[in-house]
Amino acid sequence: MSSCQKYIVLAGNPNVGKTTLFNQLTGRKQKIANYPGVTVEKHEGQIALSQSENALLVDLPGTYSLNTQSEDEGIAADVITGQLNHVQKPDVVLVVIEASKLNRGLLLFKQIQAIHPQVALIVNMMDELDEFGLELNVSLLAQKLGVPVFPLVAKSGKGLKEIKEQLLWFDVLPANLNGQNLKEKSEAIDADFVQKVYKENDLICLDVFQKKSEPKSSLSDKIDTFTLHPIFGPLIFTAILLFFFQAIFSWSAPLIDFVDENFATLGGWVGDQVTIPWLASLLGDGVIGGVGSVLVFVPQIAITFLLIGFLEMTGYLSRGAFLIDRFLRLFGLEGRAFIPLISSFACAIPGVMATRSMPHARQRLITILIAPLMTCSARLPVYTLLIATFIPATSFFGVMTYQGLALFGLFAAGVVMGLIMSLVFHIFLPKKGLDHSFFMELPRYRVPSFKNLYNYVWPRTKSFIVAAGSVIFVLSLILWALAYFPRSESLIQTYEAQIEAIQTQDISDDLKAQKIQTLENNKAGDLVSQSYLGQMGRFFEPAFRPIGFDWKITTAVLSSFAAREVFVSAMGVIFHLGEVDEESQGLRELLKTSKNSKGEPAYTLATALSLLTFFAFAAQCISTLGVVKRETGGYKWPVFSFVYMTVLAYLCSWLVFNFVSA
Repeated sequence: MSSCQKYIVLAGNPNVGKTTLFNQLTGRKQKIANYPGVTVEKHEGQIALSQSENALLVDLPGTYSLNTQSEDEGIAADVITGQLNHVQKPDVVLVVIEASKLNRGLLLFKQIQAIHPQVALIVNMMDELDEFGLELNVSLLAQKLGVPVFPLVAKSGKGLKEIKEQLLWFDVLPANLNGQNLKEKSEAIDADFVQKVYKENDLICLDVFQKKSEPKSSLSDKIDTFTLHPIFGPLIFTAILLFFFQAIFSWSAPLIDFVDENFATLGGWVGDQVTIPWLASLLGDGVIGGVGSVLVFVPQIAITFLLIGFLEMTGYLSRGAFLIDRFLRLFGLEGRAFIPLISSFACAIPGVMATRSMPHARQRLITILIAPLMTCSARLPVYTLLIATFIPATSFFGVMTYQGLALFGLFAAGVVMGLIMSLVFHIFLPKKGLDHSFFMELPRYRVPSFKNLYNYVWPRTKSFIVAAGSVIFVLSLILWALAYFPRSESLIQTYEAQIEAIQTQDISDDLKAQKIQTLENNKAGDLVSQSYLGQMGRFFEPAFRPIGFDWKITTAVLSSFAAREVFVSAMGVIFHLGEVDEESQGLRELLKTSKNSKGEPAYTLATALSLLTFFAFAAQCISTLGVVKRETGGYKWPVFSFVYMTVLAYLCSWLVFNFVSA
């Protein structure tokens, strides 16, 4: 930021229309970053004040006062007072309040006015005063407060011109003012000061409001008679959750398939153009495959944030949190955790990113730590393969099959374990101060604009691609290298000689192609077996033997760290079947009939249940860990997630394997 460019911040209570005003002022010239040293997002953009002057505008997290309770609110207060490291104190603070809630909004305004020399008040949602039968005397309010006051209808842009014109008259403050308001801030948050302000605000509201008609019953109140009804409310909430859950699956599926198929085709084409084998595999499988492994999550992330943004902007998100809060409190969570956890059933990545809507840092961290325990769609291919292979399809009390019961049990196990671990973390994670009681205002229902939805979805999706995507891409390349190297040239030459011999045989083209494909599959399986990944599988086999895994399963489990669904295709390669999916009858048959060195079945029901348990609880997803690193601002919590989930998965698998084997 240029030293002579004005630095302006928007402050205000939650749900007063700050973000709508921010979008109106900045258009698409905005970006999302993080404040230094914390995971709180900073929304900033350029605002054109005139043909020759621009200003930097920042939308601060919503806060009810400078008596902060959450990390987000603390950041807002520290930015305003110039106490946040490496962040300049703003030249101008625009305080946005809701016209119908003037008394409450004026508390934050007067606290900021007491510590900042250049403040203006923006009274938003002026059009909604008609429902209350009130009229606001803006000029009298400005006179009583001693600052410029601007009426605004942010959704339509009415009043923007006057705000921009006023911003031209504010000065750029000297750069040495940072951190000089500690005494003023302490006075502004004193209990005595707050009580005094509330009394003054009551008198101000009596003077500046005039009654012009009888209040009308608002549409929001009418809708809430259903959405907050003790019977209809939970039913509506459940229906919305089901729609949310289904939409993430069904809307994203075609887009995910499109990305997956096209990157696979592109990778294969690039690999065919390069004559050097390792370079062809690096470009086709490593680089292009790595990029694809990042972009394949974009549809789910974008759709998740589209739905969250819609629920938040309409006002229902607060109602949903209110309805579920009492139940989640039993496990140390708050109501706003329900959206991240529901999102995680489709994919933990958008689930972890959705925790940004949670204001309290400790609650947000707990939700991040348990979100990967929800049964995501990537686990389903593994579940399908193992359940169909080892669990009978016979009826259970004539209602459902044992296979259906097993799948339901896996989903339920993820939820139950997530709630248990939430309670454990709530008890044992360090508490920075006291946990604050759940407080969420129920805003009025509104129709969100396309522009606001776009500005909500795109920056967050871009943030994943740029920040988390780079981590995922690097880890994908590492896994490719482990699976590709070392390459045994003698082994390759042996198979190539056999293939050349078949090509000279006087047999039908179909039979020739079948024999060559069998040799190619055998070669791929032997190469994986001799790779570093295969060596790691053999090295870790003794550690996994107590839970029923041999080196083949162990290698496939290690492979699935790239993505859980990779386990199925890795098993196909290891068993010399080539590329297979969870419906492969050949793979199912081999799993049933394989023998160990003692001539006994290598894989039993106990093995399958142990493996299912391991997949239910283990952190086998570098993409999720990459996003956890991005959202928590370091490697501490992703490493902790990996360790605790791996230990949890191992212990539970050991119990299941030994119980079923007994």
